Amino acid sequence: MGHAKGKDTLLRQWQLLRLIPSKAPGKTVAVLLEALSNEGFIVTRRTVERDLATLSEPFKLTCNDKGTPQGWHYSSGTNLSLPDLTARTRCRCVCWRNT
Repeated sequence: MGHAKGKDTLLRQWQLLRLIPSKAPGKTVAVLLEALSNEGFIVTRRTVERDLATLSEPFKLTCNDKGTPQGWHYSSGTNLSLPDLTARTRCRCVCWRNT
């Protein structure tokens, strides 16, 4: 994996963690995919599913499987506050990647 791809992944997963609510019923993969797309991260549904699976253990994510559609949220008692990576920060990363 090259530096640019790794940085894109990190930024995308960071934003994904920010999109996940703290309580059930959570957000569906489709909603998270659309939100990421609106932020400029063009990925597939499967990529979002893999990201959620990868992030679920270290960040205590839970999939609400008590209904359809299933939603992702943080496990009870998880207190996570991630700062926003502003457009300016993202721009610096993109500019760095292109050098």
